[in-house]
Amino acid sequence: MRLVLLTITVAAASIALVVNGLVSYRTPLVAAIADRYGAAVADLAPLEVIHPGGLRDGILTAEHRKQLAEGGWVGLNWRELPHYEQKPGALAILAVTPDAFNYEEIVGRCLEKQIKVVVESSGMDAWHSTAEGAVALKNLTSEALRVVVFDGGHHLPTLGLQPDLLIVPVTMGYIAHGHTRDAVRVQDLLAIIEREQIGCPVVAVPRWGLVKTTASMNRIVIKALALVATGDARHCQEGEVLGSHCTRYRKASFLYVNHFHKLDWGWLESAAAGHIKLVYLAFNYDLVSRDQMEEVIQRIKRSGLRVELANEPLHVAGIIVRGGIRCISARMPWY
Repeated sequence: MRLVLLTITVAAASIALVVNGLVSYRTPLVAAIADRYGAAVADLAPLEVIHPGGLRDGILTAEHRKQLAEGGWVGLNWRELPHYEQKPGALAILAVTPDAFNYEEIVGRCLEKQIKVVVESSGMDAWHSTAEGAVALKNLTSEALRVVVFDGGHHLPTLGLQPDLLIVPVTMGYIAHGHTRDAVRVQDLLAIIEREQIGCPVVAVPRWGLVKTTASMNRIVIKALALVATGDARHCQEGEVLGSHCTRYRKASFLYVNHFHKLDWGWLESAAAGHIKLVYLAFNYDLVSRDQMEEVIQRIKRSGLRVELANEPLHVAGIIVRGGIRCISARMPWY
């Protein structure tokens, strides 16, 4: 009993530290532990293709696919790029972990070193939905596949930029972040992708099976690539950036509001001029109040556009707690 109570206490304390942002991968000890954990569980975690699709032709050759199957690939962290010596025919995959910066330099190094697969976390993915990042995106995807670890509504704008592959860490039916409250239901993400005819495949992994470390990100993506066929004829980005953290694809726009007072409304005029019909909207519920949310929604509607809210105010711990309460209430009708 004491061991059980100790385990529960340690788990609860760990969750509290993560939720409050007090545990960071940037701490050397934490980073080392997380990397070892990620390497171990990446080989154990089951993956599932929850939305089919093909990888773009012209990036991975038949020889590259063979290397994938035989384990003949090189996994890198973005910090290792300047010192990496590219070998002829080698398949290199790059993890852009959350501690990355100077994304433009990373893109340049990827092209120089002939990196074939780039796995992006939140920072670099968000940068692509800016004017500077959009230009670099076209250069990057001309030579490499872009994989995004999609773990919440803050990644919503990437749907307008046609990523090559989405990896979604799932907790009880939600795609959720460790501490940011902006979870997306798996079924809602798939509905958006189907409705807007977004061609990228989506591979799900249990939340416990992925951490944003080099070993974890690279190994999970290698496993995912083995599950996804090639054959998609897309060779260019069909979407565009309308404004900071706002993109367009076909007749839909994808907007993430992180800070209400920093929201640039210039995108709304572009959306109206571009015959946008529907705006998919996600909020950082930690930083945007209910009144501010309503103001954003009503302003978009006054412009004649429909709005669909794409996320909910939940993070991983909140989802687990709510799931536990529902289990208890199912056994206790008086709850």
